[in-house]
Amino acid sequence: MVVTKQIVVIGGGPAGVSAAISAINEGAEEVVIIEKEPFGRHRIGEILLTQTILEFKELGIDDEMSKYAEMYQWGKKYAAAYVHGIDRTPWKVQNNNPLSQPEEGFPKSFINKETGLWYTLMVRRHEFDEVLREIASKKGIEIIHGKVSDIHIALEDKKDNSQVTSLEVETLNKEKFKIVPQFVIDATGQQAFIPRRLKQRNVIDDWELQARYSYFEGVDFENAKKYGFFENGANILSYEDGWVWIANLGRGLTSAGVVSRVWDHDKNTFWNKFKNLPEYKIFGFDKAVVRNFKGEPVDSQEHMYVHPNYRFRSDTMRGKNWACAGDSAMFLDPLLSQGVTLAISFGRSLGKIAKLITQDYVDPISTLRQYELSYISEIEVLNKVVSLWYKPDFRFDKNWEDVANKISRIFGRDIGKDVEAFRWISNLENIHYILKDKNDLNFLKLLNGVNNIKMIHDFEKYNIISI
Repeated sequence: MVVTKQIVVIGGGPAGVSAAISAINEGAEEVVIIEKEPFGRHRIGEILLTQTILEFKELGIDDEMSKYAEMYQWGKKYAAAYVHGIDRTPWKVQNNNPLSQPEEGFPKSFINKETGLWYTLMVRRHEFDEVLREIASKKGIEIIHGKVSDIHIALEDKKDNSQVTSLEVETLNKEKFKIVPQFVIDATGQQAFIPRRLKQRNVIDDWELQARYSYFEGVDFENAKKYGFFENGANILSYEDGWVWIANLGRGLTSAGVVSRVWDHDKNTFWNKFKNLPEYKIFGFDKAVVRNFKGEPVDSQEHMYVHPNYRFRSDTMRGKNWACAGDSAMFLDPLLSQGVTLAISFGRSLGKIAKLITQDYVDPISTLRQYELSYISEIEVLNKVVSLWYKPDFRFDKNWEDVANKISRIFGRDIGKDVEAFRWISNLENIHYILKDKNDLNFLKLLNGVNNIKMIHDFEKYNIISI
């Protein structure tokens, strides 16, 4: 059987679903998602950033997503605590008055009615992805539970002109058929289906990083809060063995993992590294119970998951009637939780582009080239920030002008544009409001009186703002 489809999305994660919804929102008539693991698919990328919530609004799904969040009781993220270097005092990023009123247009469904503080989410990814597909299905998007077993590409050695001519599909029920697409979106994540087929998926400056992680019940957030950490927020802690994330996903389940270069079966196991974390007992991990990613009991209290080296780039991420969205294009590091944000943001953009291309409203080569360049630009900036994290001696000076100049040099952009870039990449919402007040002499005086401002956000410690 052969069928024709306007837009085919391979992969039903955040990038794929966002692209599909965006295309439908723009007026596409036939959008199909092919998802090979429709139920219980495990992924990391559980901490959602502010920009992710704003993308929900752009897609028109913010209210619906908020209702699902309440139904599943996912964790709410009002803040983040970071530990970096020798000083183990957390520095904080928080959605807090007086500097962090929700910006105009922030979805009201993600603002706490009692406190006025806005929040993002910390989710169980298998639930989150299934919710996205459920929302897509309600919008009339066809979802095929199956896999693309083969793909046919014309002029595959011609980057600008390569064209997907057909897809061989096999459903979970073993039905087989061929799809002739007008446009294909590769949202297969790190599988990078089309670039791998073209032998264009390559590791970039291999840092030999690997994430190993597990899930816990009974983490002692009450005690951790006494030391400046968050229950309703993300906790990112750097130490000599690498760095650790700790996130309350709701319903009593906490995700915690170690990202490091050095692993073996002797001293450098996940559990040895994790127990070496200075804050291990502060969070009560020595008494917590290990669970699987669904929160279910496991056979061993040393149960864990492994995410191999993930730094790669698809050197070819577009053709004439296809392009990559999300991790299938490239991925660097989970440090700043940017994976889902990038996936949804560029997925939304590509869905709109796909619809325009299928109706011959834009030139596909120049439009997709610009899409690719914008993606690469954001990744390059993100790579600079991530690289700095792995330099333990990095810190900002106390002088405000020096700080501003350093930020400008890091991102290679004018300081005016840098405000949004810094917030978007690092989820440091407060900086937007701080820079608005850069001419406030009293405020500058307070800033210049602070020693060792780490990433400009150690204000809680110096009583400039308080939770």
